[in-house]
Amino acid sequence: MVYMVEWNYYVFDILQDGHELPPTIGFDLDSPSTTLPETKGSFFVNETLQTLILKFLEQYYAVYDSDDRQKLLDAYHDKACFSLTIPPPPPPPPRDFQRPKPQSLQPYIEYSRSIRRISDREKLHKSLKHGKVNVVAILNELPETQHDPASFIIDVSMATNTLLNFSISGLFKETNTSSHQMPIRAFTRTFLAVPAGSGLSIINDHLCIMRPTPNQQKGAFTTPAPTPSTSPVPPEVQQTDRKSVV
Repeated sequence: MVYMVEWNYYVFDILQDGHELPPTIGFDLDSPSTTLPETKGSFFVNETLQTLILKFLEQYYAVYDSDDRQKLLDAYHDKACFSLTIPPPPPPPPRDFQRPKPQSLQPYIEYSRSIRRISDREKLHKSLKHGKVNVVAILNELPETQHDPASFIIDVSMATNTLLNFSISGLFKETNTSSHQMPIRAFTRTFLAVPAGSGLSIINDHLCIMRPTPNQQKGAFTTPAPTPSTSPVPPEVQQTDRKSVV
């Protein structure tokens, strides 16, 4: 039997079967001597992948943030899969800690593929969308958005001649809300893609939407966004390669 007998800041005294175990040491982040590791930027492996991915994302989000996401059909493989998840809400703060009321993620809950929320196996399976037509249909149902390119951090986790796995984290705001202030969301999106023509074709797309931290919300959209193109997908793409956005 294991139980805690004393709690003193971040040092715990634990007993197991009557014997005292060594204390578990944590980190007191309020200590002025604590120095957190430096935040790293994006990782692309090489300049060739950097150029390819940045071009792909620029064109992808130009379409995603437009009023017609149907054009994203060209970005997905015929057998693509899509899922959306929402992490559990943060634990309540201590009574003496003042924290703004967290934003509601209600518009996304019905699409979330959460094992903790969905116990029915059939419903859980249906929440995973198969085929590019079904994928884009779900994307069309999500709230209209404007992403903040200056917030993007991109990491390539795997790159071969036939497969590319990369994630993008950042911020966006909803633009079709009746609220005076457009809610800002944080997100992480993981793409699994294969080469298609001169660009990429998505075979797996996982989107995780979260509440932004106070610092993220404060720094969101402080850099002016580029002027949107009248045609989200460049003409040369529409004419030469309908299998991918780039």
